Amino acid sequence: MANPHSAARPGWAVIVGSLAWVLCLGALALLLLSEDPFPADAHYYQSREYFTLHVVTGITSGTAATIVLARSIHPAGVVAAVIALCFATSAFSLGWAFVAAERGWPGVGLAVHGFAGASQPGVFVAMAVLPWVIRRDPPADGPRRAVIGIGTCAVLLLTLVAVTQQQDGAPTNPLAGMPGSPAPPVWTILSLFVTCLVVGALGLADLVLGWRRGHQGDGRALAFLVAGTAVLLATIGLVQFLPAHPVWAVLPVPLLFLGQTIVSLSVVVLTLGTWDLDSGRGVPRAATGALLAGLAALLYLLLVTAAEHLLGVDPVPAGLGAVLVLTLVLHPLRHSLQRWVDHLLLGAAAEPTALVASVGRRLSEHTADEVLPHLADNLRSSLRLGTVEIAPYAGAPVRSQAADNTDLPATGSEEHAVPLVIGSRAVGDLRIRPRPGRTVAPATLDALAQSAALVAAAVDLAATNQRLRDASSRLVEVRHEERRMLRRELHDGLGPALAGVALGLAAAQRRIAHDPGGTAGLLEELREEVTGRIDDVRTLARAVLPPALDDGDLAAALDTLATRFRGAGMRVEVRCGAADLATPTQVALYQVTAEALLNAHRHGRARTVVVDVGRSLDGLVLEITDDGVGIDTNSSSTGVGLQSMRERADALSATLTVGPNAPGPGSFVRMHLP
Repeated sequence: MANPHSAARPGWAVIVGSLAWVLCLGALALLLLSEDPFPADAHYYQSREYFTLHVVTGITSGTAATIVLARSIHPAGVVAAVIALCFATSAFSLGWAFVAAERGWPGVGLAVHGFAGASQPGVFVAMAVLPWVIRRDPPADGPRRAVIGIGTCAVLLLTLVAVTQQQDGAPTNPLAGMPGSPAPPVWTILSLFVTCLVVGALGLADLVLGWRRGHQGDGRALAFLVAGTAVLLATIGLVQFLPAHPVWAVLPVPLLFLGQTIVSLSVVVLTLGTWDLDSGRGVPRAATGALLAGLAALLYLLLVTAAEHLLGVDPVPAGLGAVLVLTLVLHPLRHSLQRWVDHLLLGAAAEPTALVASVGRRLSEHTADEVLPHLADNLRSSLRLGTVEIAPYAGAPVRSQAADNTDLPATGSEEHAVPLVIGSRAVGDLRIRPRPGRTVAPATLDALAQSAALVAAAVDLAATNQRLRDASSRLVEVRHEERRMLRRELHDGLGPALAGVALGLAAAQRRIAHDPGGTAGLLEELREEVTGRIDDVRTLARAVLPPALDDGDLAAALDTLATRFRGAGMRVEVRCGAADLATPTQVALYQVTAEALLNAHRHGRARTVVVDVGRSLDGLVLEITDDGVGIDTNSSSTGVGLQSMRERADALSATLTVGPNAPGPGSFVRMHLP
């Protein structure tokens, strides 16, 4: 069986639809040409209402087949085409029979029997075959294929019997057997008919099971198809098996009309997912009108017949009473039908306010972190789309996408973007793609536009929460690095210095009695040492991580650091050409710069320092140059500051190079992060 979403054949779709319409319109034209249509002495047709039924069914089924086949070679589209062509041919045959009998045209007998023969496959295919092929996933198991084959064979045999039989009182059928040849036994026709009914009933049961188990993508459309198929089965059984009665005689035509209309709508919805033509409200209103007309006719006939045959009311009062009842029930009935059909054809796009309410419930039912995936999936399923993506603009830390995994959109299918705006601030886009072979209906875009404000609020809330989490994490990292730096400086620098001062004071205390002069010199040395330590504490305070680094603003943090050292009389120039760096990288760059500035101030006695952070072809580069006394590359000792810079570079797998400036005075520090 063909894949439900294989390549479409628009040419064949146009041919099928055009042929069905031409035959139906031709039947009406022939009826107008006839001087005495539906003659009272002709018994080869049941009633003129059946002719109207065949015309309407040919038009509706032909339109449905054209829509489906133009977008997808789905078996249900092929079945709808068979139904349309059979009923259209049947109507045309009867019109030809009337005109040909009056004007002596050929083919009267063939046309008379073609009216009955051509309608047989239309009725029984819709009843016995369509329920088995409408499934979104084509049946692949043996039993289902066997049932489809049995139903198809029974329909073909019934059609063959109908077109080769000679009806009583009808012109000679050229396809009938030789004169005197026996007609097929009644039990043969009855068995074929029962076979079609049984296959149709099994198909109906299979649809009900699929509906209850959630095998279809749209339960409402499947329920609609179940109702239409049930109406067809019940009507055929009523006509064939119930005894003749005036009450039953008026029911088949409106019931068959309703059943065929429902089935045509269901074929479109279940094979294409929703109505995707740019038809505004025309198509749903036309569908509602057709259903309402069938229901109105059915109710009218039921009321009039019941009043006449059960209550004994005269025809005129019965008709007036039926009209009065219809005027009371038609308006609420039309309103309910319109809402049902709108939702069937357009999905949630038919009721934008309900969609907005659904989006609002999602916001209240889930946390900010969970709401975007649920929103995307809710919009995708409600509007019957292929994918829905909530895409914030660059820099926002959230993103969410939902896709129909059983029906992924084809590459290159159209994409629509609905802007997400809060006030005058754009926060992102709501991007959608239809299912394969589909387009996005204008009503769907309108519904998305109405729900965009709530989606934008959800995006902004999720982005704000994510930024708060990132800021909190960054603050923890920055403060941790700051504590490590202070601990190292206090432990390796200030701690030993204060311990030395304490030892010097103890020595001065011991010498003060017997060596006052030496004690005075020792105290002077200790005073100078304490003064130097005070300067170190001030310099350390200048190197403490600034608040700008809490916000991830490295350039502002380096400017703050430069300002602190400028207060100590050193001119510092900062150029920072790198942004959006990870927090550990920013902290490492800041700390290496602080160590380099501290060394240039404390040991190099530099007057000018240039700090340059920028990107190269192979990574990130930090360069610090000064005009101080330079660095002794021959020294075997490594200071605490230089060792700290190397540790930070190693932590980031970076390369650190320290040396004298060439050819001028001073030194340079270069750290390269790949």
